[in-house]
Amino acid sequence: MIYPTTVFTHNHPRMTTRFLPLLFVPFVLFAVQPAARADDGWSLTTSDFKRQAVNLKSFSDAGVTVIPFGATTPATIPLDKFLQLDRGAASSGPQQVRGNWTLHLVSGDRVGGDPVSIANDALTWKSPAAGDLSLPVTHLRGITRGSDTTPPQFDPARTEDAVFLTNGDNVKGIVTGIEAGKINVKQSSGDVLPVDLAAVKAVHFAATGTPAPTGRAFRVQLADGSVVTAPKLDLKDDKLSLTFNQAGQPRPINLAQVSLIEQLNGPVAWLSARTPSQTVYQPMFDVSFPPQTDRNYRGDRIKFQGREYARGIGVHAYCRLTYSLTDEQGARPFRAFRTQYALSEDAYKGKVTVRILLDNKLVHEAKDFPPGKLSPVILLDLGTAKTLTLEAHPGGDPSTDDRTKWHIDTQARLNWIEPALLKEKPPAEPPKPTTTATSHPTTAPKPDPTPTPDKPQ
Repeated sequence: MIYPTTVFTHNHPRMTTRFLPLLFVPFVLFAVQPAARADDGWSLTTSDFKRQAVNLKSFSDAGVTVIPFGATTPATIPLDKFLQLDRGAASSGPQQVRGNWTLHLVSGDRVGGDPVSIANDALTWKSPAAGDLSLPVTHLRGITRGSDTTPPQFDPARTEDAVFLTNGDNVKGIVTGIEAGKINVKQSSGDVLPVDLAAVKAVHFAATGTPAPTGRAFRVQLADGSVVTAPKLDLKDDKLSLTFNQAGQPRPINLAQVSLIEQLNGPVAWLSARTPSQTVYQPMFDVSFPPQTDRNYRGDRIKFQGREYARGIGVHAYCRLTYSLTDEQGARPFRAFRTQYALSEDAYKGKVTVRILLDNKLVHEAKDFPPGKLSPVILLDLGTAKTLTLEAHPGGDPSTDDRTKWHIDTQARLNWIEPALLKEKPPAEPPKPTTTATSHPTTAPKPDPTPTPDKPQ
């Protein structure tokens, strides 16, 4: 049997060379529950990955002001030390968003609603949660019918758009328009085929490799599962105001509707929010599981021993992901890389050899890593490296391309958990205190050589 190897970089006729921010137009807010006090029930995570319960007081360009649990004095965390605020279990969000369709963006944002039109390579979308918005088609990952926020398995190697129908058929080409209840698909022949939107189950857009935004931004998750990203936030009087561009007006949202505030392009950059410069994937047998961002290999939420992780990359060995560590100016803004890894919870017998490389040089390896185990935190200095590679190998001899020397296993399912690039390397964890042994006399007592009736020998 021949096993194909897929090697691809992200490219498409629509690909742009610079990031275009989302263009939000008149914003409609919603409220389904009364506003909460600004200080209720938050957990703060700072750039050193330390987490504590806090009361949230304010949020602005000056930083995040909180009162730590058990304290009475407010403390302000500067934005260059802030990672995220979340409401614990609520931050994972419900499975439903509001609207007939769910729009999935390359950035990881998702919004429920309805498509209005596609014109001039931009989609107009109407959302009951986020209002009306317009955004470039190059920023779209897909549109799915219904309100399930779990993204389908979008193929990162897709070179053309695909419209999937409810009857099981599909139409491939380039989506050029949506109008009058029809979605227009230009096929390779040049013909434009109108497809009835009522018969569409999902639309998957070609992988364009659109670069992620480079400026500071904040990812805000709402109570209905919608996720939107804005470069500026401000919190006053239980209202979180989002400003989407320099010319736009702040859009207030009741803080009660917010379950997560996460900083992007701050002191920490999640690897799952970045597009790899190269992906090499070799499926096992006839089953293909391309890499998934913030989901496991099957597109489900990443979990391990009862804990759910919002950030991660799910892969099926063999999979090799390479990321550039330089920005557009050639600078290297990150000093360290941090991650953990574990096999998916449904892998009960498979093993994976885990490898991390810097500039193609091996810096970490765990051979035949077993199920049911979470790796320790891996913290690596990046030094002058220009590329970072994460490799999941099915085991055997990872130094050869000869698959007969590999341990081919259909359960080679690995999750990279919270892989992150850090601008500052956090200090080493202090050593755990050792248990003090009970002291014993330096000289052992001598036995009594003469037995007596009340002292049996």
